[in-house]
Amino acid sequence: MKKLQDYLSPQYSWWILSGEDKAEIEALNPELKPTAENLRIIFPCNCCAEYHVAELKDIKLHDDGDYDFCCPENALDDFVFYISPDDLPECLKEIFSSTSFEKNYEESEGDE
Repeated sequence: MKKLQDYLSPQYSWWILSGEDKAEIEALNPELKPTAENLRIIFPCNCCAEYHVAELKDIKLHDDGDYDFCCPENALDDFVFYISPDDLPECLKEIFSSTSFEKNYEESEGDE
């Protein structure tokens, strides 16, 4: 039986989000160094019961600082999975901290 990694393109740094109470992220091909261009994150979706793949540009920033993963099939931008910056591995913290993310919340006038 093949593993998930056997089906994924080796040109990308593949990661998978899992967990229920606390999100966990795991590298599927840790030998490839992640970059902003090659990073791909697989996450489960409770909206459509599928798995989706997020590129860095697909991830949104929540007002509490978490990174949100949204269902591309859902018209709403409600997140279906999120991860705290504290739970990112060091190699991903560098990439995420140097990226500008679209906000997944409305700013109030006091926030501007």
